[in-house]
Amino acid sequence: MLVCMVAFRTPMTPLGACGSALAIGGSYLYATVKQQEKAAEVKAAQAAADADRVSENLEAWSSQPSPSSAEAEATARKLKEALPLEVSPVEAAEEEE
Repeated sequence: MLVCMVAFRTPMTPLGACGSALAIGGSYLYATVKQQEKAAEVKAAQAAADADRVSENLEAWSSQPSPSSAEAEATARKLKEALPLEVSPVEAAEEEE
């Protein structure tokens, strides 16, 4: 608007300037609110997709058969062999006695 006023030498009354400022400010606020609404919709859609993915994973996990006690003991034994734990000084002193 300023360029048009300078280039075409259009006179601007104070009331016209106030109306122009109001129109430009309103357009800016409208665009800002619409952009925020769109971002909120995208965020809500992402949250819904994440919730669906979690529920699918829970369903898949719950449908798997639980291991038998023998399988669980074998897994625990393998873990103990693969991950040796350090002996605390108290346990070492007890073993020496």
